[in-house]
Amino acid sequence: MAHSISILSPFPYMDDPFYGGQIRAQHILKNLMAADWPVTIISVFEGQNFSEPTLDYVKDCCIDGTAREYLMQEGMQPDLDLGDAVLQSEKMTAQIIRELKLADADILLLEHPWLWPVAREYLRETDRKPIVIYSSYNNEIQLCRDLQKLNPSPDTDAILARMDALEMDMLKAADAALCVSQEDADSYRALGFDGDILVAPNGVTPMRRLGGLDFWAKELQGIKCATFIGSYHLPNATGLLEMMEPGLQGLKPDMQINVLGDVCRLLDRIGNHDPARRTMLFPRLSLFGKVDRPTINTLVELSRVLLLPITSGGGTNLKTAEALYSGKPILGTTKAFRGFEKFMDRDSVHICDDPADYVATLERLLSEVPKPAPLELDRAELLWSATLNGLDTFLQHLCNFHAPRLTAEDSINLYEVAVEGWDSVDGAGLLWGRERKTELRIPVPDHAQRMRIQFVFGIFNPTNEKRMIKIHSPDLDQDIFNELVGSEANIVKVEIEDFEYNDVSIFLETDKLVSPFDFGSPDTRDLGVYLKSFKCAIT
Repeated sequence: MAHSISILSPFPYMDDPFYGGQIRAQHILKNLMAADWPVTIISVFEGQNFSEPTLDYVKDCCIDGTAREYLMQEGMQPDLDLGDAVLQSEKMTAQIIRELKLADADILLLEHPWLWPVAREYLRETDRKPIVIYSSYNNEIQLCRDLQKLNPSPDTDAILARMDALEMDMLKAADAALCVSQEDADSYRALGFDGDILVAPNGVTPMRRLGGLDFWAKELQGIKCATFIGSYHLPNATGLLEMMEPGLQGLKPDMQINVLGDVCRLLDRIGNHDPARRTMLFPRLSLFGKVDRPTINTLVELSRVLLLPITSGGGTNLKTAEALYSGKPILGTTKAFRGFEKFMDRDSVHICDDPADYVATLERLLSEVPKPAPLELDRAELLWSATLNGLDTFLQHLCNFHAPRLTAEDSINLYEVAVEGWDSVDGAGLLWGRERKTELRIPVPDHAQRMRIQFVFGIFNPTNEKRMIKIHSPDLDQDIFNELVGSEANIVKVEIEDFEYNDVSIFLETDKLVSPFDFGSPDTRDLGVYLKSFKCAIT
């Protein structure tokens, strides 16, 4: 029988999505449907904010008056507090849980963590134990900190506390995560997430038809244009102003910055609060607002350079992928290329993190005669079909090999399993090996059928040189781990079903021991591997 998936999303699904999050969510859906996954999508959103019709096979659940009233309270955030707002409405909560129960899917995927409180309520009410996947768009904790620095309020501390609690609870419960960048994946590992992770960067759809080319070519004749495209996301506006404001007035009269998207509404708000800035700066910006996609394509085509002035925020910028695919010269910041670092050395990419250099480089690029963009051989890597290529395999693997996650209740005292070659547990909770070969031994109860083990290990390695670690068990035909490692912590997961002995032994071997004394410490021990957080479940 085919595995199935339910998606709980805070986005409306439309024929032509505009915002970055909607676009990514829709391409994830297309990827799943192309791979013949039975999919149920439950979309929870504020219907008053969207006038376009949604896809008929998506189960829409629009915010009702009770939830809206909760979100309108002082200090509430429309995304962060969405799940708790839904729980205030018995009608909405019952509708969502009913749809999830009817779907009875093998996988429950959450786009963003916002609806996790509702999903958690569903999991409490059902005997079904689906694989929970956190489809992440940012490290939300870090992004929230950045946004609160940009726009602090009396509620900042409370907002940060709620965000930290929400995303950490999501990570604690999730069996797997879908991340937009390796940087985000690494940040989740650092927060203690030990589930499976697939890094699937944002992608791009090939540019389609142009709209009004003759009209706009005539309107912009004699003007050397740069274009910036952004959504109603504060880092878009603050990044543009931070990088452009110091020198924008000095641009030549025949140079113009076209700004597209709902970032124009943010810039308007900023200008309304600062009339002097509006008078000096905004005449050099042409604020188009939200326009249709054919017009975007046309204005990109008529531009000499595309701007990516991102200085804060998290995740990856979908506009970076689109700019790269266009083949146009790009003037960006290092932060704008999170997740796209391999493309930074292209001839068409110019990176400036200093505002004065940024504006000077912009003026130079606008002054240069446009050259035909060469066809880059790696452009296909930017397509959604490439960036999401591993999703189906990842989900199939989770379904075929999934077992419920080991939790804190499955933890075992390290001293109970460490039998040979070990020293003592230090103040950081690490059990250190004093010999090159150490042994863990776990008793096997009568009638046991399966044992699942998970632990974190590392080595004393102050120089971070690559060292060989081998982990093996007589109960398994293949090594559990046999790789070169540095100073990082590593997670081992192993499942054993055929028990040949009364005890399961696991051996950890390292190529050498190293003494902290040789690196200026008074500790004279010779140390090898260390263990942390050993968990075991036997069925």
